[in-house]
Amino acid sequence: MAEERAALIATLADLETQLIRSVTIAGRLSPETFLEEAEALDLIMRLRRELET
Repeated sequence: MAEERAALIATLADLETQLIRSVTIAGRLSPETFLEEAEALDLIMRLRRELET
């Protein structure tokens, strides 16, 4: 169980990194896309933090 949790946390951290890049790019291109990407990033960050506690 602990290994699965650690693997999930690592996956979420990778997604977070990718979404940070997407948010940065979207911020330059489209306000609507920026908001969608930022919401996804927020969700991933909250999930990762929840699992880390």
